[in-house]
Amino acid sequence: MNPIGLHRLDPAHNMFRFYVLAIEPDLFGRFRLVRQWGRIGGRGGRPPPATSKTSEERLRYHHA
Repeated sequence: MNPIGLHRLDPAHNMFRFYVLAIEPDLFGRFRLVRQWGRIGGRGGRPPPATSKTSEERLRYHHA
């Protein structure tokens, strides 16, 4: 699938940002949403990849 790119430009507030959304297959044959963002001209950020834990496992981990 083709990634979707968005830009936010507001020189009055020194805001020059980009956002990219893409759906990519993972190693297990499923699909995942990949997000990337940052300042135009910079490297950008990317959240860590999601794990295959169930929502119950995630809740147990966060409340432990």
